[in-house]
Amino acid sequence: MRITVVSQDPPLRLRLDGQLTMMETPEAERQIEEALVPAGYKQRVLFDLENATFIDSSGISWLMICHKHFVQAGGKVVFHSAPPLVEQTLKLLRLNLVLNLAANEDAAQAVAAEGKK
Repeated sequence: MRITVVSQDPPLRLRLDGQLTMMETPEAERQIEEALVPAGYKQRVLFDLENATFIDSSGISWLMICHKHFVQAGGKVVFHSAPPLVEQTLKLLRLNLVLNLAANEDAAQAVAAEGKK
C-alpha cells in the first residue's frame, strides 16, 4: 500500500495504491500525515481510490478515522474513483451516509467545493 501526492495545488490530491488492510493501516496513517504537511487536516483533499485493490474492516475504520480528523480540523476529504470491489463494500456498509464519496475526480471536486467560503 502506498499513498502518493498527485498534486499540491488546492485541493490537495492524493492517490492510494494497493490494499488497505489491518497490516497496512499503520503505514497509511504515517503516509497521510506526511502528505498533509504543512496544512494538516484543515485543508480540502481529494483522495483517489482507483488503484485500491482491496479493503477490509481495518481499512474501513481507517477511512472513518481519516474523515473524522478532517471534520474536527475544519477540512474536508472526498474519496473518489473506488474500483467496483471497494465501491460495493462501501455501499453495502452504507458509508455514503457518513463519508464524502464521489464516482470520479470531477464529482469529487464538486463535493469538495460544497460549503466553501
